[in-house]
Amino acid sequence: MYVFSDGGDDRDADDYGSSSYWCLHTMKSIGPDDDLVDGRECRKASRSCYQPL
Repeated sequence: MYVFSDGGDDRDADDYGSSSYWCLHTMKSIGPDDDLVDGRECRKASRSCYQPL
């Protein structure tokens, strides 16, 4: 696994086309709400499975 991080800015995780996402609840690329996991979508409080950090 390769993770790009310079630790210095607030760029969205979607800035990199090679990013892959995995749901820790379902252990798949689809969340418990049957929607795809995504760096931007998984931060939306409107998703039924959203849990703030």
